[in-house]
Amino acid sequence: MTSATNSQLDETGLKKIYETCQVTFDISRNELLKEDLALPATARYVPSITTDGPIALTLRGSKGTLTARTDHIRFFSVEEEPWVDITYFLTAETLEEFVTIIRDGAEAYGFDKTSAEYQIKAMKDRPNDGFKIALDPGYKLGFEVIYDLRYRGPGHVNTVIVLVTPAVSEPRPHSYSEPTS
Repeated sequence: MTSATNSQLDETGLKKIYETCQVTFDISRNELLKEDLALPATARYVPSITTDGPIALTLRGSKGTLTARTDHIRFFSVEEEPWVDITYFLTAETLEEFVTIIRDGAEAYGFDKTSAEYQIKAMKDRPNDGFKIALDPGYKLGFEVIYDLRYRGPGHVNTVIVLVTPAVSEPRPHSYSEPTS
């Protein structure tokens, strides 16, 4: 069953997305299913959305709405499972733009601000070094958002890979087991 509140990823829906440069998904039930996107539940492939210019992405959660402008949205799915996770990309030309993206995300999605500021300080202290680190997830909107930071330094395009998991609405307990001998 497809939903009128979700952008469709079949041929007709993709055409509309490319014409309007808008994508919307309602993940307030803590799920996004292939069938919600006009795809068979057993679809092997969920098409990516790539544009030459920015596209408006809206994700409606149970506690708030994520809005972003991106030129690339990818989907993670498994053939045997009906659910879909979302990944999109934010880019920054300068360290200042990158820092703004991180701080805005911490505020909007509930990332630990102390941890985010620690990473920002490290980048500012060593601006020519590269950094690859994921911030702890935020759950403020009713779904999990992770910022995977890829800072390459001045003169490079720096990227935040944003991972959205609709099915996770609160921190997952860490499991640790003692090694067996």
